[in-house]
Order: sequence, then structure tokens, then C-alpha cells
Amino acid sequence: MTQWREPVGKVCKVLLAGDVSPNNANIGEILDIGPERIFGEVKPYFDAADLAVVQWEVPLAAPELCAPIAKSGPNLICDGRGAKLIEFLGARAALLANNHIGDEGGAVTLETIRILEAAGARCVGAGGDLTAAKRPLCVELNGVKLAIINAAEHEFGTATRHAPGSAPLEPEEIMETIRELRGSGHRVLVALHGGHEYDPYPSPRMMKMFRMFVAGGADAVFNCHTHCPEGVEIRHGAPIVCSPGNFYFPVFREESRPLPTWFMGYLTRIGFDAAGAFSLELIPYTFTMERVTVLAGAAKERFMEYLRRISEPLADMAELERLFDLWTTVHGFKYVRGALRRILDAGFDFSDAAAARKYLPLRNTYTCEAHRDMVGNFFRLVEQGRVPAEPVLAEEIARLQQGPQLS
Repeated sequence: MTQWREPVGKVCKVLLAGDVSPNNANIGEILDIGPERIFGEVKPYFDAADLAVVQWEVPLAAPELCAPIAKSGPNLICDGRGAKLIEFLGARAALLANNHIGDEGGAVTLETIRILEAAGARCVGAGGDLTAAKRPLCVELNGVKLAIINAAEHEFGTATRHAPGSAPLEPEEIMETIRELRGSGHRVLVALHGGHEYDPYPSPRMMKMFRMFVAGGADAVFNCHTHCPEGVEIRHGAPIVCSPGNFYFPVFREESRPLPTWFMGYLTRIGFDAAGAFSLELIPYTFTMERVTVLAGAAKERFMEYLRRISEPLADMAELERLFDLWTTVHGFKYVRGALRRILDAGFDFSDAAAARKYLPLRNTYTCEAHRDMVGNFFRLVEQGRVPAEPVLAEEIARLQQGPQLS
């Protein structure tokens, strides 16, 4: 545990877990294994927290309610039995601002909230309209007033003024909400969903935004979405968790062969008092469908050394920019090439729904901050003559994507 000051007066401990996503393809097998066996090693950490929070990444509903939205990427869904996981863990809050909570339409978003709340978890980051989706979760824990703001980058399933969905990431509005909450005596945790999948480093834009929220009064920032662990920074007494990785996200398609870092991450435990955050503890683990295993001994040491390594560049914006350039030369090129192929394949008859849907990945490139950031940086590199003829992922990043050798 890292503690940078002595707490003053009453304190509370908040436990945060990354992406949780059972699905209809595996929920039966998961329940046959049993939550007790799967989560037995981590359950004591949830029990010890004054508030345990999970990033809930999948809509919950019976099949007859589902109406898959048009989007790029998979439409996730699990029936209501998925809530048994959150019920067993005893998580009392669920972060719903993400790129999947609206996958099956607005009615299912509302059904998901109903099911999770019936399982004992208060929801934040999604709602029946834009106002409800943006509403912070305010709780009092051992006399400490804590507010959680939850928002996601602009992918699919975002709430509108008249339709359910997830809360969009609007930095200026979040800054204003932080000021209002601080004015009412709350400590503020900003929980986000964004970034680049499988990248062990946040982009410079993301890091600047995290720090902006801290400068604006946030006591902690916690980000998910990358499906791999990223580093941690403590800035002016406020912890910034760039990504804890997945918590429990079993592979849902046989053809999926995720990188090793998909299956590892760390629980985040933050201590708060009336003055803000004062401590941070990271609990590393690996998971399979059968079990979440808390790391100990040499395996824990190797993971923590890996985490130290991917945290080092966070303090050097020039180094983060260099690493993002390396990432962009591969993935920016893939995005541009894929978008051009889809346009040529789809043609320009937008009255044809199937053809028009092929444009949605291009829509995501323009509207999702992380994708737009990457493609924009790619074209800056093109302008400057810095894109290699055969883009390859730099060895230093490719090696990190394999994660630490834990055995």
C-alpha cells in the first residue's frame, strides 16, 4: 500500500474493479462452476470495503426484450442471471458508462439498471435520458461524503435528451460537476471508460485529461476499457488509475484469442477522508473462467515490477507522445485502410440499411475520442513523413502486450 499522508478523522475504503462481462454464451457454465469458486479468493477484499464498485460491461435482459442496435463491434448481452455475480461479490455500486451498456436498445439499458439494483448495486453512468445518465452517485461512508462521476467516450449506446443510454464524456461538464460536488462537501471520484484497447500506455490526450480533472478538484480518477493493465500515477495527492485491466471477462467467442494481458489486472483500493484521498493499494490477479487468482510471492513481485515499468512514462509527456506515435503507425493505418475498404464495398446508397451499416466503423472513427485521436495522429505522422513503409508495432510495446512472466 502507498500512503502519502496520515488520514484525518473519519475514513472510508473504496474498492474498484475493472470490466465484468458474462454473456449468454457462457453464463450457464459460469453458474455451474459457481461464484463461490470463481471469486472465493477476492471476496474478502470486497467484504472489507466500505464501498465495492465494479465496471459492469454487459446489458442484462431476457431475449424477448432485446433489440440489437446498429453499431460497429459486437453487441453483448447476458440474461438476468449475470447479476448473481455482482450479488455474490457484494458490490454496492456499478459503473455503467461504457460502449456496451446500450447494445440492445434503451429498454434493455433500463432493465439492466433494474436487475442490478435488485441485486444490491446502485448504478451510475447510465439512465433513462441524458440528465439521468449524467447524474453522479452520491453516498456517505463512515461520515465521508463521496460522489462518483461516470462517463464514457462517444461510441454507441449514448443517452440522448429523450432516450436511455450511457453518460457521454464531456470534460467541460465534468469539470463543472466536480466544482459543484466539492462545493457541497463531497470528495469526488471520476470514473471513465475510454482509451485504446490493448495499449499498455494511455495516450497523451487521456493523460492530460486525467490530470485536468485532478487540477479541477477530483480526488481520484479511475479509467477502464483497454482490456489490459495500464499504469498508475499519484498527482497532487490524487491517484490516477489509467486502467486496471479486465476483472472478469471470459472469452465469449471460440475464435477470440486475446493477448495474455486480457486475463490479468489489479483491484484498486483507495482510502478517503474528509480532505480527499490518502492511500492507494493495488491487488494484482489473473483470471480464467473458473477462477480469479490473487497473485502472491514471486508472481506478485513480477506483476508489480511490470506495473512499475508501464507507469514510468506517465511522468514524461514527450515519452508518452513517442510511444503513442509508435502505436499509431500500426493501428491508425489499420483504421484508415479498413474504413476505405468499407466505403468502397458499401457504395453510397444510404437507403440500403445493410450498406449504410458498413459506414458505422467510420462513424466511430469520427465520434469516438480515442479513435479520432489515433487517426488524427496518424495523418500528422503522414504529413511529417514519419510513417514507415511497413508499419510494425515496436518491439518494446509488443513485448509489454504479453504481460509479465508470472511463472
